[in-house]
Amino acid sequence: MEKIRTYICPIDLSTPRPAPILEQLRELRRCRGNNPNFGTSYAINASHIESYDNSFGSVLGRREKIADMIKRKRDPVVIDFMAHPATVKSLLKEARARGGVGMAVNYSGNRTVTHYKAGAYSIINISGDIALRGTWRDVESVLEGRRANLIMERAIMGMENVPNHKIFYVSVLNRAWRILEPNGGTLLFETPTRGELAQAGISGEDLMRWADALEKARIGAALKEDECTLRWHVRLTRHPNSPNELPQLKSGA
Repeated sequence: MEKIRTYICPIDLSTPRPAPILEQLRELRRCRGNNPNFGTSYAINASHIESYDNSFGSVLGRREKIADMIKRKRDPVVIDFMAHPATVKSLLKEARARGGVGMAVNYSGNRTVTHYKAGAYSIINISGDIALRGTWRDVESVLEGRRANLIMERAIMGMENVPNHKIFYVSVLNRAWRILEPNGGTLLFETPTRGELAQAGISGEDLMRWADALEKARIGAALKEDECTLRWHVRLTRHPNSPNELPQLKSGA
């Protein structure tokens, strides 16, 4: 299992109110400027898709696996954010994909796009900061107008390297939502911990109200907090009559 360890820049997120998002972005960029390896300070684990099945088990159906979401898709497109490309490779293999694309987006200090051939399908690794527009342009360039059947994120400690701010989280989710297949595309993601969400001004009650708003907007939604990690696991399903933007995530009653 490949593991990358580098420097972690200390960022003070202990204040009750989150620092303005621009201030947090400047601080993150200052850290990267001081250390070119910042951004991979979390371990990038070459996880098998089975570990994702375990993480997202609470929002999957009985005996359902993530591979089942793309098993009957022709040339499926899968994107895994803040992850090693080995995960999407194992997913496509388990789904017995005959064609398709598995894309991994991670940050290694240099913006690059690398293509690999793995049997009948392609694996593409995009190295770029998801806080920057250029990385999303790289993703859209690789997609070439296609939509993703499945988008995943299970960054775990990697969340330390992005702004802990509601505006940032909502922006990234909407960017992912726009490139998701409108006919049953699935977005699976794991949130920061309960404490980190609180620092960003987001409570569990806010997320449950958001779930209600998602359902009213004709978006399939399943949310569950893990009692051990205190991270929420979320599954969103896009339908033909779902909106192009996700409903607003509101804080407070």
